[in-house]
Amino acid sequence: MKTMKQWMLLAFSAVACAAMVACADSGTSSSSAPASSAPASSAVSESTSAPASSSQAASESGGAVTAEDPYTAAIVASRDQETNDSLPVIGAKAGESAGYTYVPSSMENDPEAAAQMADMVMQTLTLTPDQLQQYAFSISLINVKAYGVGVFVPAEGQTDAVKAALEDFVTNQQKSFENYLADQYEIAKQAKVEVLPTGEVVLVMCENSDQVLASIKDAAAAI
Repeated sequence: MKTMKQWMLLAFSAVACAAMVACADSGTSSSSAPASSAPASSAVSESTSAPASSSQAASESGGAVTAEDPYTAAIVASRDQETNDSLPVIGAKAGESAGYTYVPSSMENDPEAAAQMADMVMQTLTLTPDQLQQYAFSISLINVKAYGVGVFVPAEGQTDAVKAALEDFVTNQQKSFENYLADQYEIAKQAKVEVLPTGEVVLVMCENSDQVLASIKDAAAAI
């Protein structure tokens, strides 16, 4: 007959073996599970089917679009996942404070930071809030990237002024990169500023600008 000590050793061995099997199973399942690669458009469709505030969406799904802001949805849907993972969208309506309307999962939804960023971008664009009924934009202010995508709804009588300000921004970006970074200069050269039939002024300065502009046009026409 086995002694008490022998029974305890056998029990310990059984537990250890079970733990090793469980760990092996866990490692196999995690390594074989496919990585998520959901496109930006799926994030838009999910958020519009279940409205949420931008802060709630950011905390729950790592950066989703508010159902109340179709212009943000249009910008996000036009971009690849890498861009959506790195650049937020800022927006507001007339009389409201600017805030993040789309927040990448890597960023904190900080209202104060969003307001400061909005002020800096508006100054760079030489626009004032009273010139706009509504806007949503995602613009990089770092000096190594020519990037700016935005939808601006001008206030009454301000369409020409808004369009001119955005065109000046593009011209300045072209000058900045002309003798600096050739690839970014090419992106700036292909930038587009266009007034849509529905009245919005659209800025597109990014890679694949034709495709991005077409995507935003289609979205704006459906609003």
